[in-house]
Amino acid sequence: MPFGIIDQIIKSITYVRLLVTFEADEEIILPRFTKGATFRGCLGDAFRKQVCKFDRMLPCEQCIIRFECPFFQLFSNELQKNHPGYGRYTKPPKSYIINPMPDNSVKFEKGSRFWFELILIGESAEIFLQYIPRIIRAMGEEGIGKGHKKFHPVDLSFENQAGVFETLPAIGLPFVHGLSNTRERSIHDKVTLHFETPLRLESNGNYEESIPEFDRFAKALFQRLALMATIYCKMPWFDIEKSLSEIESGINIRDHHLVWKKHIHFSSETGNSTGTGKKEKAKWLNGYTGKISYTGAIEPWSALLWAGERIHIGSTATFGYGKFRIVL
Repeated sequence: MPFGIIDQIIKSITYVRLLVTFEADEEIILPRFTKGATFRGCLGDAFRKQVCKFDRMLPCEQCIIRFECPFFQLFSNELQKNHPGYGRYTKPPKSYIINPMPDNSVKFEKGSRFWFELILIGESAEIFLQYIPRIIRAMGEEGIGKGHKKFHPVDLSFENQAGVFETLPAIGLPFVHGLSNTRERSIHDKVTLHFETPLRLESNGNYEESIPEFDRFAKALFQRLALMATIYCKMPWFDIEKSLSEIESGINIRDHHLVWKKHIHFSSETGNSTGTGKKEKAKWLNGYTGKISYTGAIEPWSALLWAGERIHIGSTATFGYGKFRIVL
């Protein structure tokens, strides 16, 4: 079992946690189940407008300076051909997570407030923080939701060492968390994972509708964290595939109350547009919500599970999906 590697991965990962609060300038209506994807689209459009040297007239994948572009590094993050992970992991997980408001609020009257959390992994914090004040202003000018309704930022806060949000200073950097410092107590012979947002595990380009066995879950989480650590947090590259092949836990599903949810989101695929005549693209964001319980020798996997609680799991974790809470 790759427990030594897991420990190295967790010790390598650092992150910054921000809270961005806005006030509506006019009535805003957001989609109930895909607020995270909507925030991501608005954030991406505003970011690209701020940094693109070609005024968004050129698709990112055709740009000769894309690997020096901060927008491409965060929103497309394709590995270069000389990277050892190129080919198998050409499109690694994004280095940020957007956690939208957890309630079902969708309608925001003029003067009301709404917010999202932004988690920046490793070097993405250094890249993004220098732009974020003007990006969040540009988001409000760009507008959000149907009709691109306007809003403005009222607060930008960061999570400090004590786990409390405080206003980001005009000069200075926010507190950088170490993922190893978020580790909680050991989990023994049983655990319940409560998925607050849809769990989406991908295999060969398709999303799995089968109930996730623990080994499948552990492999997906291990791979995500390993790529985060090696690509964004300066951990030396290692044979991820070999470590994945060694995962065999003997842990079983005790019971589950998972429900397969179907949600559709319309987007214009930020970063792939020519900047003119963008067409909306429908994307299904299906996945499991609810609870699943496992039983067996879980204690050695405790650190991996606690890390996943903060960093999420699945290919659409960027939108806030794959967020789970450990219930003991």
